[in-house]
Amino acid sequence: DYSIAYPTLIDAGFPATVYVTDDNIGRDGYMGRSHLNLLNDWEIGQHSITHPHLTQLDESDMVSEIGTATEDYKSFASPFGDYNDVVIQKIKDAGYTSHVNAWSDLNGKNALPIQDAYNIHRFTVKYDMTSEDICAMAPAKDEAFILLIHKIVPDDFVGFTEWDMKQSTFEEVVNCFEGYNTTTVSKLIGVGKE
Repeated sequence: DYSIAYPTLIDAGFPATVYVTDDNIGRDGYMGRSHLNLLNDWEIGQHSITHPHLTQLDESDMVSEIGTATEDYKSFASPFGDYNDVVIQKIKDAGYTSHVNAWSDLNGKNALPIQDAYNIHRFTVKYDMTSEDICAMAPAKDEAFILLIHKIVPDDFVGFTEWDMKQSTFEEVVNCFEGYNTTTVSKLIGVGKE
């Protein structure tokens, strides 16, 4: 996020929303607080404390994992895309202003203005996708399109998972969407409502 995505997106003038799991902050291979503090123009969202399946927790543990919204953490993304009505209610009770899903039949497209801030659609990018595949999903004028990228890896990276995205593909996708209006998830909620 910090060494590849951030400089590429900043150079293109694109803000982003990065969802963090608190227990991973500062661990090997993850951003530390100092990195997060340097992400100018980016939104930081909450992705739980330890990354559990929220629907499998009792209510007390669910509330602990969701935490509490802050000025810095306004949006929430459920780990594994695992949520139900109870999880959404606890996210609302914790003060978060939005929730994004991970799996959607709508290919990451959202009609504007956003009608349900707690069911924002994202498209999950997989390793075998090409930039042509992704760019072909460009949104219509009255839509927002959100890509979910788990990890960007160098093209020659060994040990990738299906949820990784090749660096060259990422850079090509950024180029293909140059000229589009871009924003963070929290700011997207207000688009078209004025």
